[in-house]
Amino acid sequence: MLRACGITEFFLPVEKPATARIKERPEDFIVVEVDPTGARTDAEDYQLSIAAAPLFSEIHPHNATTSAAAAVDGDYGDINDDAELTASLTGSDIFTDATREKLLAVFGSKRDAILQYASGTFENDPHGGAGEYLVAVLNYKGDRRRLHHALKRAFPHLRTETRRVSSSCGSSDSVDHHVVAMYDTGYLLLAHLLGESAAESVEAWSDSVPRSDTFCIAVNLPPETTKEKRRALHELISRRYPGLVCLVANGQVTLKVSSTRHREKRALDDVDDAPSGLFTHLVVRKRDLDMMKLRLLLSRQFDVSENAVCTAGLKDKCAVTYQRCSVPLSTQNSKSRVQHGETVRLVWPGDPSSYAEILQLLEPCSTPVGIGQLNGNWFSVRLVDVRGMTFCELVQRVRHIESNGFLNYFGQQRFSEHVSSTKDHVGVHLMAGRWAEAVQSILSCVPGIYASFPERMKVRYVQTSARDAVYVVKALQRLHRTQYASSSNPLCMDDVANCTSRWQQLCHDALLSVPYNIRVLWVNAAQSLIFTLCFLSCMVWIPPWGR
Repeated sequence: MLRACGITEFFLPVEKPATARIKERPEDFIVVEVDPTGARTDAEDYQLSIAAAPLFSEIHPHNATTSAAAAVDGDYGDINDDAELTASLTGSDIFTDATREKLLAVFGSKRDAILQYASGTFENDPHGGAGEYLVAVLNYKGDRRRLHHALKRAFPHLRTETRRVSSSCGSSDSVDHHVVAMYDTGYLLLAHLLGESAAESVEAWSDSVPRSDTFCIAVNLPPETTKEKRRALHELISRRYPGLVCLVANGQVTLKVSSTRHREKRALDDVDDAPSGLFTHLVVRKRDLDMMKLRLLLSRQFDVSENAVCTAGLKDKCAVTYQRCSVPLSTQNSKSRVQHGETVRLVWPGDPSSYAEILQLLEPCSTPVGIGQLNGNWFSVRLVDVRGMTFCELVQRVRHIESNGFLNYFGQQRFSEHVSSTKDHVGVHLMAGRWAEAVQSILSCVPGIYASFPERMKVRYVQTSARDAVYVVKALQRLHRTQYASSSNPLCMDDVANCTSRWQQLCHDALLSVPYNIRVLWVNAAQSLIFTLCFLSCMVWIPPWGR
């Protein structure tokens, strides 16, 4: 990729260059996750903490100052607790009549909010003109949870968040926990399209423990429902109620419990995975494993779905890495073979040198490990067979880099190994909306297969090592057979040669069928390419002594 960007040689700030070998084995590259408190996860005295991650953002509650930095806490009101706990959360001493009246004054009744949503007020303003309202400052988590549940029962059209705000009194490290209320646009969309009764039924099913396997409702959509509203409904159901499937036909929407294996794997809060909404946190050391294999090993160990394994961020494959993970806590894995204080090694089948070790375990935790909930990574790179300079000169060079920095060029990263032109890159094509060109770029590793669609568009013509091409060919073959192979107007090679709109649409649908984690890497590869090109354009402004 660097050659494609025009980089053929590198400028060194000294006349004496040095060479070395790096990453010959995983132990030559150590990656350590630093948790939100700033502690390294490989430290001998490291202890897992359930403290919320400092995801700082600016808060603008309806009746609070806007100067404080805030962080979203983990105890949201939609957490599913066990039935005994939920029954005891009356919250009458916290959720007072005065608070109820103030919320009615700010947000209005449920019926008013639904009518306001139907009028289109929320299309340009997600807060519906009401903004956010600071309900209370509660520094005890039990009180916050009681308030969350009480408010949701009284105002189903609202949702609440707990935010960590720097305290106005006390030490600089102290924080207050602000419970903030705002419109629940997901509920309002559901109530607008399906009606209040159906929306409440869906919410009741979602909160029930265990959830009913026979839940099913069918409702006629309003005649004025647009395509965008139907798409938003599908997205809401898949994101907020992953155990349900949404079917729309002839103006009627049907919601029912999914019975397919694929949907069950995506239902992260299913009864089998997390009946009480609690989680087990882990510290894991892995060697020569990518993230997909790590998730698979942990899912097998704890009897949960692969998608239920959560991490704070991605880690390199050819390395030894330390990181935090979480899995749903259930009756199956609460008595797992993993014992507290014991290191358990999970070996990848057929390769004893690739494994993951569970170093530490903490349960129960109220929230999973969230993406981005880390304070960076600490790296250690071992240089082998250093030539061209003495040890003292090498130390001086490292100190120079430490004080002045260096340009970080992205090289052959993530689907960019064979890029010969910056204009022919799958990630760039995706960002530009060139679906057919993206498919052609992915299939370039199989000569002739793109132009011979649909005759040779079969998996047997693709080598198994070309994972991206295998996914795309399977998707193209399936979609062509089910949607584009009608005898009256079949999609043919001429559509491919002329890049017709039908072929573009088929390519678009096929790309969306590829697993999400693969699509993310395509976009990451484009970001690497853009980053390198930006560095090249900035080089003219960097003086020689700063390079």
